[in-house]
Amino acid sequence: LVAAHIPFQLLPESIKSSSCPIIYVCRDPKDVFVSLWHFANKLRPKELPPLSIEEAFDLFCQGVSPFGSYWDHVLGYWKASKEMPNKVLFVRYEDMKSQPVPLMKKLAEFIGCPFSYEEENNGVIEKIIDFCSFENLTSFEVNRIQKERKTLPGTNIANNVFFRKGNVGDYKNYMTVEMIKRLKEITEERFKDSRLQLYTDA
Repeated sequence: LVAAHIPFQLLPESIKSSSCPIIYVCRDPKDVFVSLWHFANKLRPKELPPLSIEEAFDLFCQGVSPFGSYWDHVLGYWKASKEMPNKVLFVRYEDMKSQPVPLMKKLAEFIGCPFSYEEENNGVIEKIIDFCSFENLTSFEVNRIQKERKTLPGTNIANNVFFRKGNVGDYKNYMTVEMIKRLKEITEERFKDSRLQLYTDA
C-alpha cells in the first residue's frame, strides 16, 4: 500500500503497467488551496514571515505548488480513470464525506474485496468508516503529539501537522468573493474539454 501525491504522468512505469489498482482522491480546489496554504505556513522556516493568503492564492492560480498545477494533477488521473477504468478509480473527497457507505462498497469492489451480505448486515462497513474517520484518526496519540517524521532530506515534520479540520467548505472562512470567483473561472476553463465537474460553486 503506497500513498503519494505524485502526478499520474510521473508515476513509475512499473506502477502504471502493474496490476496494482490506483485510487485517486480529488477535492474542491478552493478547499485544496486553503489546506495547502495552512500546511505551507506550518512548514515555513520561523525566520521568515508567514505567507499571506493573497500571495499564496496568486501562486496557486499560476499552478505553483509542491506537486505542480492542481488542474494538471487532477486531469492526469481523471483521463487515466477514463482510459483504464479497471485500473484507476477517481474519487471525490466530498463524496467520501457525504456518501461514505456506497463509496466504501465501491472501493471494496474496485480492489477485488467486496463485502459479503453478512458483513453488510453486521455493520462492518460502518465500523470501517468510523475507524477511518477524521475524528478517530486525530484521536490517536501518535497523531496528536509533536513527534516528527523525516520526509525529504533535512526536513522533519510533526505528525499533527498533517491534520487540520478535514471539513468540506472551510474555504468560506478564508477566501474573498473575488478569490472564489477567480478560482471557479480558472477551474471551468481548465476542465471545459474534459467533462469533469467539481464542486466549484460558491
